[in-house]
Amino acid sequence: MSSQTSLPVSNVYVTKVREATDLGKTFKTLRPGEEIHIEMEEDQYSDKEWDVTKPLHACFRLKLKGPFVQNPQDAQYGTRTFIFEVVGSGSGDIELHESERGWSWYSTSTGTNTPVAGGKQFKCTFQVK
Repeated sequence: MSSQTSLPVSNVYVTKVREATDLGKTFKTLRPGEEIHIEMEEDQYSDKEWDVTKPLHACFRLKLKGPFVQNPQDAQYGTRTFIFEVVGSGSGDIELHESERGWSWYSTSTGTNTPVAGGKQFKCTFQVK
């Protein structure tokens, strides 16, 4: 389920997006200075991880490609969160794709950023005022 919430610690308005529920959606009324947190599901034994499709739209800047975080009930599965800062106005897409996993499951800079042939893709549209 997607939601927009204010984080009291940093006072940054955050739009949370999840792979399971938000594929293809359009999110409206974002503003520069806000953040988009996209949570993607991964299987650490698949030799694939999510990465950002380049080039990234000018409205957004990748702030963090988070590490793989294991599911406490089943360590094979988990999530990776991407944090984007909204830096401009207009309408743009954020696209992610599966890429080859690098040597470490937990690093924030692994992978090749080359899309896996036949791999999954994720895309949402964001409208920034």
